[in-house]
Amino acid sequence: MGRFEETIAEYKRARELDPLSLDINAQLGRVYRDARRYDDAVNQCRKTLELDPNFTMAHWCLGLAYEGKKLYADAIREFQKARAAGGCPCELAALGYTYAAAGDRDEALGILGQMKALSQQSYPFSCNIAEVYAGLGDKDRAFEWLNRAYKERDAQLTSLELEPFFDNLRSDPRFQDLVRRIGLPPYKAADLQNKSALPTSVNSRSAP
Repeated sequence: MGRFEETIAEYKRARELDPLSLDINAQLGRVYRDARRYDDAVNQCRKTLELDPNFTMAHWCLGLAYEGKKLYADAIREFQKARAAGGCPCELAALGYTYAAAGDRDEALGILGQMKALSQQSYPFSCNIAEVYAGLGDKDRAFEWLNRAYKERDAQLTSLELEPFFDNLRSDPRFQDLVRRIGLPPYKAADLQNKSALPTSVNSRSAP
């Protein structure tokens, strides 16, 4: 719904009640990332990994935060760690998107091939595939797969309005049409997009 300040407050309260919960700590980092508060996301995910260096979700969320800061080498490293311990298609999609954003088209296309093969074997990962196409700047195919996800009633589409991976699609009329069909109430996504363009305290070099 885009109500990030309320969400963050609830997660902080949950963390007070259960400070050692890995899931709560990592999800707080994820919310910071969705709100484009990338520095806060990095700090929170690092704190989570201090509790358990092998927690897959924390590596994935940290990778998302690094990608938002355009620290692509660090993001790729974290996604690869998450993939080694897990197997969620969201990790593979995030890796593919980041390769695309970093200019490594061949790696991104290779991951697309893997995801399409997985989709034929099990659950269709149409929304995740759309993310990689968005990273490649192929808007037509991104919308093709988003519309497939819509027909499949993919629950991931409920997060469409807040997902940074789709920021480059927001100005396209097809995006707002899809938001309308899903039934999501509009909020100031443009404000988030502007926030994501602001300079951060760390540049695009590899983080320490």
